[in-house]
Amino acid sequence: MISLDIGVMATMAGGSEHLLLFTRSYCERMAKIALNKSIKAELDIYNVGGLTMEADYQSRKGLLASPYWFCFPLGVAANQNVTSYSPKNLMHYVDQLPRDSMFMAFGFNEKAILAAVQATFLEVV
Repeated sequence: MISLDIGVMATMAGGSEHLLLFTRSYCERMAKIALNKSIKAELDIYNVGGLTMEADYQSRKGLLASPYWFCFPLGVAANQNVTSYSPKNLMHYVDQLPRDSMFMAFGFNEKAILAAVQATFLEVV
């Protein structure tokens, strides 16, 4: 399994900003390589657009093998433009997943355990 970050984000490291460009063409290229080598791609989703637009695009193009596997890192403090953890945010993510999906979720700091516990009780319908 490989981890494939979805989207463009800015992160802080060492006191300076860095742009991470996980563009559609980059993600498509990486997904094709993984698929051709029979390696499962797990998609790291940092905001709702990454799930509803980019992951949906890749699955429609046949770049992902089912069952689909998603990771929701919620509230990554070093990144800009990411979704924070709340019960509603996590439920919204799960509601957007394709039928044949599995997922994991985690939060940061005091919300880490809350996200993990809630994720164990949610299922894709």
